[in-house]
Amino acid sequence: MHSTLALLALALATPAAAADIPCRDHAMAQAERLLRFHAEADDVHIDPDPRAIAPLKNPAAPEQRFDVLELHGHVYRANYRIRLIYHVAGESCLLMGQEILEHARL
Repeated sequence: MHSTLALLALALATPAAAADIPCRDHAMAQAERLLRFHAEADDVHIDPDPRAIAPLKNPAAPEQRFDVLELHGHVYRANYRIRLIYHVAGESCLLMGQEILEHARL
């Protein structure tokens, strides 16, 4: 029993391979566009390892969920967290929302 729980915990803690994340390629491109727009800079870098985080409820239909991908980007000395919210249907990725937040101590 304990070994089964330990294996389950290990499986849940192991991140999915980046290639297995739905909408990964779209998210990488969209994160770069968003950061260029937000920072008004051309020299931006997006880390190549997005991660899926907890889904969000659709505010218009609470029984539906949106997938959320979190990425990190950099411009000069500034670091950003970027979250992209998707409705995934098969191979189709529909961008529903986006959030960008600069890591800063004020």
